[in-house]
Amino acid sequence: MVTVWKYYLKPGENLLRVPKGAQFLHAQLQHNIVVIWALVEPHRDAEERRLLAVGTGEFIQECVYDLVHKGTLQLDGGNLIYHVFEVIDHMPF
Repeated sequence: MVTVWKYYLKPGENLLRVPKGAQFLHAQLQHNIVVIWALVEPHRDAEERRLLAVGTGEFIQECVYDLVHKGTLQLDGGNLIYHVFEVIDHMPF
């Protein structure tokens, strides 16, 4: 059975433990808190996934090809903009 779960994000790097195969849907503000929703199968074993929440103009160390955009958020009345990316590991060991 599949359900939707919510995860809280902070600025910078976020390491999330999620059920294997979770599909991140979209990052957005909820009550002025950055969150991301994911489709999950709760019974599956957990895996760690990495997301970045970076401000406009901030340096990103990861290769652009390793990033999947999940949302852009405006905070503080549009004065602070964050972009949320999932970091894809193309070579898991």
